[in-house]
Amino acid sequence: MALGSLERERLRRRRRLLFAVLVSFFALGVKPMSSAAPPSPPPGPITKEKALEIATKTVAEFKPGTEFVIHEDRTLEKEFGWVFFYSPKAFLETKDPRKLVPGAGPLVVERLGGATQYLTTSVPPDRAVKEFERRWREGQQKPKP
Repeated sequence: MALGSLERERLRRRRRLLFAVLVSFFALGVKPMSSAAPPSPPPGPITKEKALEIATKTVAEFKPGTEFVIHEDRTLEKEFGWVFFYSPKAFLETKDPRKLVPGAGPLVVERLGGATQYLTTSVPPDRAVKEFERRWREGQQKPKP
């Protein structure tokens, strides 16, 4: 399908704008976004206290403007690390289910290095923990290159 003259002109303008934006970024010293993975957490085991600190910071960023409380009494300690459960503070104060945050599943903090991962909320929490543990064990059995 041939482009009409109006479409060609729009395409030229978009290209010029994109070029101008890229030139501006390089002139300002802004680096383009990288597809590289974020830096790995430091190697080595962490303590439960450090895991709690990591979990507290991580859940605080889950939904900006919502304060969360970690249920330390429900924390599970596993071979791979810890599983933290948390709730919005507003829900704990009011028991109003409208204050719950969809998708706020348990948070795993790994013992080696402190990496974090939210577990799915599409299954009961105990099942999500078992599935994570199963996948973690499978990963431990794979030979390292």
